[in-house]
Amino acid sequence: MQTLLFKLGLALFLIGLLTGLAIPALKNPRMGLTSHLEGLLNGMFLALLGLLWPHVHLTHAWGVTAVALIVYSAYANWLGTLLAAAWGAGRKLTPIASGDHEASKPKEAVFGFLLISLSVTIVVGVVIVLVLAAAGVAAWSLSRSLHHSAAPAPTGTHSPSQSAAAAVPLRPVSVAVYNPLGSSSDDDPSDAPKATDGNASTFWHTSYYLGHQFGNLKKGTGLILDMGKPVRLSQLRVQFGSSCCTHVLIEVGNSNTASTATLSTFTPVQSSSAAQGSTTFNVTKQATGRYVLIWITDLPPLAGSPGRYETMIYDITARGFTSG
Repeated sequence: MQTLLFKLGLALFLIGLLTGLAIPALKNPRMGLTSHLEGLLNGMFLALLGLLWPHVHLTHAWGVTAVALIVYSAYANWLGTLLAAAWGAGRKLTPIASGDHEASKPKEAVFGFLLISLSVTIVVGVVIVLVLAAAGVAAWSLSRSLHHSAAPAPTGTHSPSQSAAAAVPLRPVSVAVYNPLGSSSDDDPSDAPKATDGNASTFWHTSYYLGHQFGNLKKGTGLILDMGKPVRLSQLRVQFGSSCCTHVLIEVGNSNTASTATLSTFTPVQSSSAAQGSTTFNVTKQATGRYVLIWITDLPPLAGSPGRYETMIYDITARGFTSG
C-alpha cells in the first residue's frame, strides 16, 4: 500500500502540472486553475499518506477499502473540476469558481455526481484510517501493557521438563536468516552466525521497521538452524533482547528453501507472544526435521528509537534427540 499510494500521488501531482498547461484552452480558466491546484494538492496528500502508511495499522481488507476510497476521492476531485472547466459547468455547486458558467443537464449531473461522491468517499476513507487505526493502536498498547504487568512466561521457562533433562545438546552446523516473504538482503543476514557463536556480547537483529508488524511490509522473518541431520527437539533456549515483546513460533521442517510453499511445510512445536530476555521453549511434540525455524511475527520497540521496532537474538541453544 505504501508504494501504491506514493506512486498514485506522484502520478496525480504530475497530472496536475500538465493541467496547468491547459488552463488557457479551457472554457472556464478559473475552474481550470482549481483543477490544476486540486491535482497538485491531492497528489501531495496521497504521497504523504503513502509515507505515513507504515504507521497505520489496519487489517488488509480495511486498508484496501480505505485506500480505494481516498484514491477515488483524490482523482475524482481533479477530474470533476477539469470537466467543469472544459464544459463550463458547476454554477449551482461551485458558484465562486464557476461564475455564470452552466452546462447542459447531463454534464451538470456528471459534475454533481463526482463532487458529491468524492465528498462522501474522502470522509469515509479518512474515518476508517483514523478510527480503526486508533482502535488498533489502543488495543496493541493495552496488549503491551498487559505483557509488561502480567505476562505469563513461555511454557517451561521456570523448570525444564524430564525429557529435556534426558536429552543431549544439539549443535547446528549453520544458521541463516530465513526471509521468504521479503528481500534476501533484509534482516542483517551477515550477522546471523552471531546468534549461535556462544558469545553473549554479539547478536543478530532484524532490520528495524516503522511498525511492530514489520511496517505492514511482510508477515514475518526468522532464523533457520541447520542441524545437519533430522532431530527431535525437547528444548530450545533463546536469548532475546530486553525489550518486550517478540512474538515467535518454533517450528521444524526438512527444507531450508526460502519460499512460501516451504514455509507452509514447517511444523510448529512451541510459541510465545511474550518473548524477551532468556526464553526457554520446552517441546513435547514428536515432530522431527533437519531444520529448526525461529519464526518472528511481531517485533518489540527498539530502545531509544521511538517508532522503530526490531528483534535481537544473542544466543540460541538446543537440546533433543537425533533421528539418524
